[in-house]
Amino acid sequence: MKKSAGTARQTGCLMKRAGILWFVAASVLIGRAMFCMCQADGMGTGVELICEDAGIGAEDAEKIRRFEQEKESGTEFTAWNEKKQLRVESMDGSRSVITDVMEINGSSEILFAGSILHTEDTAGCLIGVETAEELFGSRQAEGMEIRYGERMLTVRGVVVSPGHLLVVEVQDPDIRFRRITLKPSGKGAGQSGAKQFAAAYGLAVRQIRYDLFSGERFMEMIPGKWSDFTGWKQSVDRFGEDASLLLSAEKSSREEQYLLLYAKCAGWMIAGMSCLIIGSSKLLTWKERIWDKNEIQI
Repeated sequence: MKKSAGTARQTGCLMKRAGILWFVAASVLIGRAMFCMCQADGMGTGVELICEDAGIGAEDAEKIRRFEQEKESGTEFTAWNEKKQLRVESMDGSRSVITDVMEINGSSEILFAGSILHTEDTAGCLIGVETAEELFGSRQAEGMEIRYGERMLTVRGVVVSPGHLLVVEVQDPDIRFRRITLKPSGKGAGQSGAKQFAAAYGLAVRQIRYDLFSGERFMEMIPGKWSDFTGWKQSVDRFGEDASLLLSAEKSSREEQYLLLYAKCAGWMIAGMSCLIIGSSKLLTWKERIWDKNEIQI
């Protein structure tokens, strides 16, 4: 009897320790998930638009920007293109790296958190952390000089994500930008603001929704009337269209990184919640054993 009681206590103790270990693992995994989410949110939350026609020229972008600045609550935006796999060199030519190049018209603040590259700063640039390490052997690259084609550029700051990237301001009147990222303000927020912005300037665009699984997106899917089943169908159809566009659209390195971070976030969160459930079941079983008087008396 004593042996059976001791064995029961020992088993209960092991289950308690196992439950605590599962809880610790859950905390670590959920922490990783939250870290990935913070990284994704730090990449910017602007509204992404793809031009369906020839795009928007640099001169037109500047005219629209000045007009929006004169408004009481105008919409800030950055027009941009991305070129894949181009060579960038250190100023002395001793090191070079193949990286993606984002050519922008507008402040980089809308696209990236942290260091800012202003519209008029055509002599400066931003680079990703991995690009910085390959060119200079360190992430501390601010103030260093690089060569991109025929341009000599001074590094104004380092972008954490994506790591392989060069960001430069372009004011060439002949260039046309196919992407526009809005930073809504005031009443011009969200999807409706993007539609109003495009309509006001005759832009043929499609909006890419990267927030398909966010709480805000699900709230948008709820119709105004609970009994309106047509509204539910329309919401589901819109969700399907947004998901289809997101999967089929050509993605920049920034957008690929954004989606990768959210995929990692979902994976870590699922793993963390699984550990939490297992840990809870272990502790619950241990508690039942503690309070089971009949088992202890055997």
